[in-house]
Amino acid sequence: MGISRNIAILIASGAMRNLGFGFYNIIFAIYLSKLGFGTITIGTVVTVSSLSGVVQTLLGSVLMDHYSRKRLMIFWGLLTLVGSAVMAWSSDPVVVATMSALGLIGARAGGSGAGGLGGPVMVGQVAMLADEAPNEKRNVIFAANALVLHFAGSLGALLAVLPDFFRGHGVSELTSYRLLFLVGCVMSLFYIVVLSFYRESERVEKASGPERVAQPFSVRNIIPQKSKKFVAKMALLGAFDSFGSSLHSSLLAYWFFVVYGAPLSDIGTLFAISNLIGSLTLIVGAKLADRIGNVNATVLTHLPAPLLLMVMPFAPDFRTAAVIQMLRQAVSRMDNPIKQSYMMALVPREERARARGFTTVFQRFAGSFSPSVAAYMMSTVSTSLPFYLGGAIQFVHDILYYFTFRDLKPPEELSEPALSSAQIAEEVEESAIRTRR
Repeated sequence: MGISRNIAILIASGAMRNLGFGFYNIIFAIYLSKLGFGTITIGTVVTVSSLSGVVQTLLGSVLMDHYSRKRLMIFWGLLTLVGSAVMAWSSDPVVVATMSALGLIGARAGGSGAGGLGGPVMVGQVAMLADEAPNEKRNVIFAANALVLHFAGSLGALLAVLPDFFRGHGVSELTSYRLLFLVGCVMSLFYIVVLSFYRESERVEKASGPERVAQPFSVRNIIPQKSKKFVAKMALLGAFDSFGSSLHSSLLAYWFFVVYGAPLSDIGTLFAISNLIGSLTLIVGAKLADRIGNVNATVLTHLPAPLLLMVMPFAPDFRTAAVIQMLRQAVSRMDNPIKQSYMMALVPREERARARGFTTVFQRFAGSFSPSVAAYMMSTVSTSLPFYLGGAIQFVHDILYYFTFRDLKPPEELSEPALSSAQIAEEVEESAIRTRR
């Protein structure tokens, strides 16, 4: 593929960070219970950390378009390092809640939350990758980045067995968990060291110089101006899709357990295999986007996923449902790096962080309502209703996405030479005018 030194550094540093958060997402709530925290306290700490993730994502999306992205990425790495170190020895609820919120350690514990590369650090990483990636290689580079991050997170999840290993060698239960937070400190340190070798171009350094910093932060400064209509469409469609996908994903393991009586070991194995299959197809999606276009590839690869989702409740047994789930997972993730690549191609460099941040926050906010809605449907109407409704919403999203962006091409799909950021912004505005007409 032939990636540059800076791109390799970004991907490697991201892998270091996701490696640590791979086990944080699993052991965080359990660790709090070992400290003696009650269920309500644990839920409160996780909620505070998740809300902090949303706030920091918004803050990061604005700052990274005005200041050095590298320095801010290192700053958030330091927050995680300090937070991990403090949590390795403190048992005070206030201290634990504060440091987990600042370091995003407990964000959405038990799932893919704002920590790792799902919060402000992902905002910076996506924008910096777009700065470095040539147009003709951008789709593949974004897919390769997603692939490495998925594998790093999966490997990090395996490290969650270390407390059992430590206890087998005479270490106390509480200490065995605290040692894992020290491992997280080491991962954060590696992340910072690797990222320190990244070289911001002279153009980027000038863009974050005193003349840029001196500008006051106004509403006009916070909201992307050149690409605001395009970003608004991406954010609204992303929120719609996130609400639909979260209707089933939030309680999918529970559904397998209730409907088919599947043991936890089988459910865990299914999720591990389906996640691996979903990761391996990312490069396929990128290659397809290079052949038929980003929008066409996004819709074509994702359309089968909601259809398979709506078929899944008709499976007569767990084995059949598991096969459908693996097939669905193989296609459901292929569009993620393609969408990221597409958005970064059409947003000017100086607005990329804000564009990514706003769309991420919209998606997370919309998806946060789905678990309670799904639980109500399953308990009062039907255990399968979230699958039907969620699949229908995602299917409609794909159709809307196609008709909204089918005429808006990234630079590498145009017959003319690659456009500048200003020209791309003009093309976005012209496309919006044509759509209104």
